[in-house]
Parts: sequence; structure tokens; C-alpha cells
Amino acid sequence: MCDDRGVVTAEIVREYVGNMRALLTTNAARYGLLVERQVQFALLPKVAGPRHALEPALWELLALLLDGHETAPPALDDAAFTKAAEAAKAGKGLASPGPARFPKAAAAVLVALTELREIGVYPKPKLMQAG
Repeated sequence: MCDDRGVVTAEIVREYVGNMRALLTTNAARYGLLVERQVQFALLPKVAGPRHALEPALWELLALLLDGHETAPPALDDAAFTKAAEAAKAGKGLASPGPARFPKAAAAVLVALTELREIGVYPKPKLMQAG
């Protein structure tokens, strides 16, 4: 799930989203727990890159985590991001008022997306972490 440097790029995140949509279509109950764990503990710790590359891929991932595999992600703009952030913080879906499909993973992706939007790169450079 990483490139040859051990980094998860935007391309790998998009590949992951596509693969998870396909798996969840075949058996959502069986693969649901897999999504929560993989995103939090395998995917996000290795994600790295600039905002212009990562933001669209992480947005697709966040939409999948909030609404499940059957809903296409909305266009990303500041209003949509704000709505998604509020939904993720409340454990709710983005497209519907019900619960988020993968709330813990969605919360983790929201943290990454917020940092990416604020700093322009993810993860935060080590010099910024110290201060």
C-alpha cells in the first residue's frame, strides 16, 4: 500500500478508495471493520505530499468514510469542507442525516485534511511539530 519509499501518495489513496468501494459493494458488513483499521493505522500514518496532490484524494476518502461506498463525493469547496468537518466531528454522514459509516476513520482523515489545508503539506514538517 506504499510506494518504494514507504510513502502513501495521492495516487495510492485514490487506488485505495476505488478498491474499498469495490469490496464494500460485494460485502459491506464483512469489510467494514477493515476500512476503519486500515485508514487509521496503515494508510494515514504514511500519507505524505503537497495540498494540490493530496487534497482531492483525501476528500474522496473522507466522503467514502462519511457516506459509504454508494455515494459519490461532492465537489470540494470551502462550504463543502465546512459541512464535512461538522459532519465528521458529530459522527454524522455528509449526504444524509444518519450516522457516519466509518466515524473513527473519518475523524482521523478530517484531522489530516485540516492540517493539509492550513499548512499546504501533510504531514506537518518536523520543524513545525517542535514549536
